[in-house]
Amino acid sequence: MTTMRASLERHLVTKHGQRPNGRRAKWFECDQCPYKAKQKLDYKRHVLVKHTIFRESELVKWFLCKDCSYVTKKMYDLKRHMMQHEHPEHINWFKC
Repeated sequence: MTTMRASLERHLVTKHGQRPNGRRAKWFECDQCPYKAKQKLDYKRHVLVKHTIFRESELVKWFLCKDCSYVTKKMYDLKRHMMQHEHPEHINWFKC
């Protein structure tokens, strides 16, 4: 339930694949891989993250691993990657 019509319409498209008028929602399909999305923003984000190559002078900041050739656009991914270079006894483990 929602009090906003736009939220209901977005829900219908993303979860049920249909518009409020009953017509099927359009899929945004990537022309470089099998990815497809129901929302244009998700499609644009996919293309930017997966298929856009930037030069060093452009706006995207690249995060480079100091121990190997790994490169990513996201700091979180670099931090997660760096765990593989750590010795297990140096990692703070959280137990259930």
